[in-house]
Amino acid sequence: MWSDRFNGRTLRSILPLDIERWVARRAAESVAPATINRELSFLRRVFNVALANDLVDRNPMRRIKLMRENNARVRWLNDEDEARLHAEVGEEHWPLVAFALHTGLRQAEQFRLRWCDVDLVNLVLTVPRSKNGETRHVHLNETAIAILRDAPSRCISKWVFPSRTGATPLEAHNFLHRVFVPALGRALITDFHWHDLRHTFASRLVMAGADLTTVKELMGHKTLAMTSRYAHLSTAHRVAAVRMLDAPAPSPEAGQTGTKPAPEATNGAV
Repeated sequence: MWSDRFNGRTLRSILPLDIERWVARRAAESVAPATINRELSFLRRVFNVALANDLVDRNPMRRIKLMRENNARVRWLNDEDEARLHAEVGEEHWPLVAFALHTGLRQAEQFRLRWCDVDLVNLVLTVPRSKNGETRHVHLNETAIAILRDAPSRCISKWVFPSRTGATPLEAHNFLHRVFVPALGRALITDFHWHDLRHTFASRLVMAGADLTTVKELMGHKTLAMTSRYAHLSTAHRVAAVRMLDAPAPSPEAGQTGTKPAPEATNGAV
């Protein structure tokens, strides 16, 4: 992408103004701030490597501010949305969507999932290297297990969701723009992205009563702060807390002090 943007130019010729214009252009195209920041971070790294090797004498990225990201956005499907989306996606492609809803996998984790990382005996799959750079294990519910057992690629391709040839994984960008995005439009579901299927997974867990620590582990979040965006969806613990104040009213027999004298024992009887 950056090669196309600065085609034929040397690193020394790139000015902060050139980068600022690129940021403005990407923002005008409605590219997410998080995506723009990842692109800028890559360019900063390129210049840092060049600077360390005396290929440039300055890093223009030092004057570029990253965009503010709204990481608190939570968008999920309700039951009616899911039913409409299911109808528009169709039975052939719905397993990919349903698998995301029932595992919470990130897009890259799902589309590059290999059969060697799936354990149908212990009902768990392994993400060899997650976004955090760590290996994590994802437990499977019955819906996810059924999808895997019925997958056409089983015993045929090394990829769980392969391309038509089976030699490569299904290209996520192609699937989204060929199947998923058009289906969203026909289902009249707006402001929704593939990553929101992951939000749906977490939101439904919280609303079903799962505690945030468990959701954090299932999502593969590095910190609980990342999971706290879903806290407002769970009111169970708050209701339980205030109900602790609902002490029963004192019994009339208890007297003004709230205690009742114990009867004296007679003849050893109690």
